[in-house]
Amino acid sequence: MKLKITKVQELQNALGQLDGIDKAVRVDEKDRIIRQPFQLSGRARWNIAKNVRILSDRIEAFSQVRNDLIKQISGGKNIIEKNETEKMEAFQKEITSVLETEEEVDGLLTISREDLNLDQNPIPTWVIVALAPLITE
Repeated sequence: MKLKITKVQELQNALGQLDGIDKAVRVDEKDRIIRQPFQLSGRARWNIAKNVRILSDRIEAFSQVRNDLIKQISGGKNIIEKNETEKMEAFQKEITSVLETEEEVDGLLTISREDLNLDQNPIPTWVIVALAPLITE
């Protein structure tokens, strides 16, 4: 599957949301936030984990490229200051080019609508939309 780096990031973020949802509960007279796991099939959990691993390699590579561009453009520093507008513009131009790069991402596994158990799991709409390339009927 050919994906732009921006889509790789979007998929990675969406997959990370499939572990569950934060829920407010009262414990010992105190309000607490707990993570309630989604009810997913074992196959769905396996496919999610496998996809996260595949995408993580690309996210790490992108982070390294971003850091290298910052050092290159800043003259060896780890940051481009806000007042360095020319350098910031140069960085934005380069990073946008990287984000639009399309590459083949092999090995991604699909997740069925049934395995996501959408009738019981309050999965945010943006997550479902982002994962559309991986969701099957």
